[in-house]
Amino acid sequence: IFEDVDQLHLLINEVKITFFSFPFPIKHPIKVGENMNMPTLLSLAAMKAFALGRMAKWKDYVDLYFIIRNYHSLKEICTEAEEIFGQQFSEKLFRQQLAFYKDMDYSEPVEFLVQPVPDKEIKDFLTNIAIDIF
Repeated sequence: IFEDVDQLHLLINEVKITFFSFPFPIKHPIKVGENMNMPTLLSLAAMKAFALGRMAKWKDYVDLYFIIRNYHSLKEICTEAEEIFGQQFSEKLFRQQLAFYKDMDYSEPVEFLVQPVPDKEIKDFLTNIAIDIF
């Protein structure tokens, strides 16, 4: 599709794929095909948590909703983000971002692979998770 300074965006079989130049060591133990590896779901969630402060895209909130609801706790994601990004990640800021929806970028439509979830349900869930202590 297009190339940015530190990103390459492609559309393959109607699936948008973005490759980032990332200045942090990210483990990528999952083999995809013969020539490509990717991070674990927990590491991907940590990367989304880190990215929310730089670009608030609704699709990332939707991804985090499903990850937290079905796979990893907020604490696990924050711990992973702290391991990857060190002091550049702030759990407090991440929690604030999970409950803040003003100026949200809705430009990329969300295509659900499961039954669509209403925006309000996602926002309520993430807000409750964000303000929960543990």
